[in-house]
Amino acid sequence: MTKKVESRILMILFDNYYPRDPRVRKEISTLIKQGFHVDLVTRRGEDEPEREERDNLTIKRVSFPLERRGGILYLMLYYGILRHSAFLEISKRRKNKYSLIHINDLPAAISSLIAAKFLRVPVLVDLREDWPDLISLSARQRSFLLRFLSGLLSYILKLEEGLVLRLADGIITTSDIFSEDIIKKGAKSERVVSVENVIDLNEMRRVEEAIKRRYEKGGRFRLVYVGGLNPSQGVDVPIRAVKELEGSLDLEFIVAGDGVDFPRLKALVKNLGLEDRVIFTGWLPFEDAMSYVASADLCLQSGVRSRNLEVATPNKIFQYMYFAKPIAAADFKAIRRIINECECGLLFEPENHVDLAKKIMDNIDHLDEMG
Repeated sequence: MTKKVESRILMILFDNYYPRDPRVRKEISTLIKQGFHVDLVTRRGEDEPEREERDNLTIKRVSFPLERRGGILYLMLYYGILRHSAFLEISKRRKNKYSLIHINDLPAAISSLIAAKFLRVPVLVDLREDWPDLISLSARQRSFLLRFLSGLLSYILKLEEGLVLRLADGIITTSDIFSEDIIKKGAKSERVVSVENVIDLNEMRRVEEAIKRRYEKGGRFRLVYVGGLNPSQGVDVPIRAVKELEGSLDLEFIVAGDGVDFPRLKALVKNLGLEDRVIFTGWLPFEDAMSYVASADLCLQSGVRSRNLEVATPNKIFQYMYFAKPIAAADFKAIRRIINECECGLLFEPENHVDLAKKIMDNIDHLDEMG
């Protein structure tokens, strides 16, 4: 039973869906338990209702005329629509008495801050990614024009990030390292707090019961990756490592997720002749994705070199750890700290499939000690 509702919080989530986003799912659950009513405005997915009422949660889903895609021109238009939508959704709620507005996306943050200042409502911004860095990565190894446009959008986001860090009443990050980074960029230390992407144990226990009936592992050594398929995730590296390990290890690689990089990765698998070893599941409900994790011999956290991955701690790391699975992770600062402190896996050089394959073979007989 939840506490008596004391006040309302407006939450904006436009770069993901609810309840698909695990961090927002946990944030909302915590706020409701503390007696708040949450009004959530989020993207509308296929077949999702426009409006929904739950226990102290009101959901409004907004249909965008353009879905987020990988091309930089699409991104520039998409983020323009996102900013405009955030401003409108907050502005037209001026009669509501909110105690706080909680923003989950940097591209929506600056327009949300402007609208919130007119309403005289404090704003909390949840920063999970280094957005300017992610945009810069999206145009690597592409044409001069795309690199120029990517650099322009990244520059705009850097300017907006600087304003957000100075104007927001509070900022949440995903790690202490991330917090230190944004304080160096101009955020006031007393306004910054880190909340790592830890898992909801109650949620995971429910999943664990269901897993017993699903996805029994065959005889092959099983690698599993769960998460988004975007260029910054570097999922091509473990795919190439599977090719490198041909003849040395009978394995299969389960890729549970979806994203803009899916067509390129699927083509890579075909070109390498790995259709019988690399299995793409597409997007899965949380329970099904965790079922694959539970069946894994080794779980993957890849990624390309970037400022973002040096400071971020992805949800999947903690999900892998819950099931006591050894982790092969690209060697980035924030993730390295967890792997070393918990002795839960091995580190490989980012973007180096040969090193990943070597580390797997070097540690194949010791993986049980890492789980």
